[in-house]
This record gives sequence, C-alpha cells and structure tokens, in this order.
Amino acid sequence: MISSKKSWRGAEGKSHLSFILSNLCGFLFLFLVPSIHMGVVQRIWVTKPPVDKGKCTCDCWDTIFKGGSIYPHYYSWWMWFNYLNDEFYSQWNHQMFFSITELAATSIALYLCDSRVDYNTRLLLCMISIASAHIFISASDQFLHNLFIGNETFKKSRDIGFLIGDCLTVLLGAFDILRYSKDNGLGRWAVSSNEVGACAIFVTFLVLVATLL
Repeated sequence: MISSKKSWRGAEGKSHLSFILSNLCGFLFLFLVPSIHMGVVQRIWVTKPPVDKGKCTCDCWDTIFKGGSIYPHYYSWWMWFNYLNDEFYSQWNHQMFFSITELAATSIALYLCDSRVDYNTRLLLCMISIASAHIFISASDQFLHNLFIGNETFKKSRDIGFLIGDCLTVLLGAFDILRYSKDNGLGRWAVSSNEVGACAIFVTFLVLVATLL
C-alpha cells in the first residue's frame, strides 16, 4: 500500500513538472519570437526612407508605409492594433474577417487533436473550406498580381508565405480524409456529394463576405 502511494505521488509530481515545463516553453516562445523579430531581424532589414503619412498614396501598407515602426509584423491579432496605430481603418474589417476565420480553423484543429474526440470529417471539411476561402480571397486580392506582375521580392515572398499554411491545410486535410476512408473500408472518399456541395456554398459565402468587407 505504501509503495503504491509513493508511486502515485511520483506520477503526480511528474505530471505537475510536465505541466510547468510545457507552460514555460509556451511563455518563452511568446517572449522570444517578438524579441528575435524586433531585436535581430528588424535591425538587418533594409532601411526605409521616412514617409509623409499625410501625403503618402502608396498601397504597400506593411513595407514602405510602415516605415520604421517598432511594432512586429504579425499578420493576425496584432494587426488589429497596428491598423489602429497607423489609422488604417479601411483594412480593419478585412483583417477582422481573417483573424476570426483563422481562430475558428485553429480551434477546430485543436479540438480534433484530442485523442478522446471521434474522427469527424465534417469538421475537417470546415477547416478545408476556410483555408480554400483564404486562398481564393488572397488570389483575387493581390497575390496573383504581386507574384506575376509586381517586381518586389518582399511582397512575393510575403504572399507565398501567407498561402503556405492554407495550402497545407487543404492538402493534408484531403489526404487525411483519404487515409481515413481507406483504413475504414469506406471507399476512396468518405464524404458525400451533399457535404462537398455544402463546402462549396460555405466557401462562396466566405469569399462574398470578405469581398463586401
């Protein structure tokens, strides 16, 4: 009885230590990323000329227009504060759409990562639909223009970097559904035509909402 109690306490201590270490790693990541960006990367980036914000008509908001801003270029929730800081209110709703949909997709991914949760193709299709909408919106917005017509390397690498995550979500999500279908003897594709049609409608709806914003 005593040995079992000791082993139980030892296991409990290990779980507490694992909890502390995992949280510490998370906090260190949040601390190191902006520190490396603002302390190292920003100092080796190309120096930009001063910008007259009152007369500037350049549409390149995140490069020339930003000038020597000390804020990190995080194209997610931090961008909300950047738009307020730079009085770039016309992009507020657009960024809000991307931030909310990205948060929704991330929440679904975290939920599906739980081993206690049953495999759900519909939630995975929702993630794929959100990523597909991001790809269509980016392509119609500025991606194709910057990639094939524009001559600024930073814009090209930035836009490609944006789409990598969404493209991986679509490809890996589809591959996982195919794997699940094969492993469970459900044919090549464990998704009905109605579900595919619902995804198409959902993607169209998201694209229209982003266009209106």
